[in-house]
Amino acid sequence: MITRTLPFIAVAMLCAATLGCGPTAESADDPPSVLVKTTPIRAQVVRETLAVFGTIAPDPVSLATITAPRAVVIAQLSVRLGQRVATGDPIATFESAPGAALAFQQSASGLAFAKVDLDRVRRRYALRLATTDQLAAAQRALADANAAAVEQNKLHGAQARETIRASFDGIVTAVSVAPGDKVAADGPIAVVARGGGLIVPLGLEPADAARVVKGQSVVIVPVFASPVGAKATIASVHGMVNPTTRLVDAVASIDPEASAKLIIGASVRASIEIASREALVVPRDAVLTDTEGSYLFVVVGGKAHLVRVNAGIEQGDAAEISGAGIKAGDAVVSLGNYELADGTPVRMSAK
Repeated sequence: MITRTLPFIAVAMLCAATLGCGPTAESADDPPSVLVKTTPIRAQVVRETLAVFGTIAPDPVSLATITAPRAVVIAQLSVRLGQRVATGDPIATFESAPGAALAFQQSASGLAFAKVDLDRVRRRYALRLATTDQLAAAQRALADANAAAVEQNKLHGAQARETIRASFDGIVTAVSVAPGDKVAADGPIAVVARGGGLIVPLGLEPADAARVVKGQSVVIVPVFASPVGAKATIASVHGMVNPTTRLVDAVASIDPEASAKLIIGASVRASIEIASREALVVPRDAVLTDTEGSYLFVVVGGKAHLVRVNAGIEQGDAAEISGAGIKAGDAVVSLGNYELADGTPVRMSAK
């Protein structure tokens, strides 16, 4: 008996050592485990945004029209459309038109005559050769002549040649003249948009317009340039549909500090922050869907458990979730979840 038992024991030991015939970590009846990567559920603020498009434009309230102080002839134009100007930069140089020079000379001679005439009437009045009405008329004539001369001096009528300069930093958005042009008094020469005064007119779908209100935050990103966003704020929302675009017009006012980095006329994408709230988020890849809705797998005790959730806002690579049975800190499967079923054993990836 002993001699027969020993070979059997030796064979059994050899089998166990070489072929794995003995007991293993996973028996043939146990389901195989799946290698997965997990990520903890975290709580953070999520923002619901509305994406629309628009074109950067100067704010009408920031526009300043540079006009001719009197009738002039443009001698030199120092700016072009779209050019940035700083305070003190020359805009245009002009000369007084013949009529303007004549008006100044007439005002000067009229003032001199009124003074002489008043002195004459006063002397006659002292000799009782002029009436009180005549003295009063001469005094009024001097006052009128003096007012006309003051106005001509304000218009720099005595200067034959003058350069008008920018009174603030800005961008030239319109040029109305060319060298040699005759410009009437108060006629436009150029329009300058004050630096930092930019807006974005936006078109909202009528169904979305009610959710957009004055004061909401906006991030402006140029469509064909750097992805770095500029801050803006909804300044107004119109109360009717634009008959041309069939959209509701809204205006976003761009932060003055960000305006210097943007170009008038550039196409931009605007993200309007409709709402924000504290919520639970997971990697977007952790949320799966089937005919019943959204779900994910939570790992507890080495096994993956299917949990039904409500999917909300997607923000970058993160997705908002809500539902019973989940809380911040729970480990959810973010990689390898397509191979899982409810109750599948899992192994954690080290990466």
